[in-house]
Amino acid sequence: MKKRLYSIAEIAKMQISGMPKSKSNVIARAKREGWRFEMVYRQGGEHPMYELPDKYLPGLGVSEHGKYAKDFPASQAVDVDGYSVDVSEFSFVPRYEFGVSAGHGALPDREQIKDVMSFRKDWLRKTVGINSLRDLLLITVKGDSMEPDLKNQDTILIDKGKTHISDGFYIIRLGVDVLVKRLQRLGGSRLRIVSSNVDAYPPFEIDMSDESLDFQVIGRVVWFGRTI
Repeated sequence: MKKRLYSIAEIAKMQISGMPKSKSNVIARAKREGWRFEMVYRQGGEHPMYELPDKYLPGLGVSEHGKYAKDFPASQAVDVDGYSVDVSEFSFVPRYEFGVSAGHGALPDREQIKDVMSFRKDWLRKTVGINSLRDLLLITVKGDSMEPDLKNQDTILIDKGKTHISDGFYIIRLGVDVLVKRLQRLGGSRLRIVSSNVDAYPPFEIDMSDESLDFQVIGRVVWFGRTI
């Protein structure tokens, strides 16, 4: 079995018994003992990644089957190739066991959280344009009213901080119905609510100045994910 590779910084943080604590001393130890290493492209350039000699594995908590008991500090995780990931660079967005559709629904609460999905914070801010990461949630699309744009079982990312209406997809509540629809502003307080599948679900209009109308914009759809 191929052993996991570590950067010098990662090894220094592990506090392995008998291992130096500074990066410079770890480098000196690696050179003196002839540790095997590979050059790996990471963070804009090639860096040496080292294989720890067997004598250090008990201090690392690694069994003969390659199970890692304590790889990194609690603030870190590893990617699918076993390299460390700083979890502080990611936002963990709750995904609710709740669907939005052309049918009935209710606003999600914490008890309906199924799991979380992680997104890079810099990607959310710079690419998606998120101002407050705390305003994010994930919901599953139900039904065919928004096909082909949004399909049944798509996962959609909602920004609850974006309730100002411009042409786009939004999660709205209309009475007891929670829907994902395209909203289009008309003149005055008129609003057109549009399904992508217009043949089956014709658009309709509402007047937001109507005090008897039970209407709420929950947030804007800013991303979706789909299984292909």
